[in-house]
Amino acid sequence: MDDAGFNDYRSYVFDRAGAIVEEPQLEQLLDEMVGQAGDDLATNFGPPEEVEGERAEELLAHLEAWAAVASHATLEVYAGPLREVGALRRRLAGWARGVGARLTRMANLLSSYARAAMQALSAIEFSVGVSFPGGVSVSLTWS
Repeated sequence: MDDAGFNDYRSYVFDRAGAIVEEPQLEQLLDEMVGQAGDDLATNFGPPEEVEGERAEELLAHLEAWAAVASHATLEVYAGPLREVGALRRRLAGWARGVGARLTRMANLLSSYARAAMQALSAIEFSVGVSFPGGVSVSLTWS
């Protein structure tokens, strides 16, 4: 997916996430997102074990962008419209197990590529985390 296609997808997620009223709708969106991210990363970088070192910074930017899109959808549903400051939208504590499972799938996908970026960029470690209500985060550490 090129930059224009990714921006179109970001707009699509923005609209869909704002319209979600039930957790299964978020689960469906996250399933779709993991598929899109997997296709995008494979198309642009090939399998994680074959990522070339000189493309590692570009790869990291892709990983962070996908984490941000997943996080936006999660925050939009659980913390309320990001355009407004206010109370939580959901009337239940935490998130549904299916939401956590799908975010874990996204984290696993991003981790496989983050390991390659870490090695190519001479970082000492990486982490991909899942947290409520923040969604997914990617980080590399250098000493």
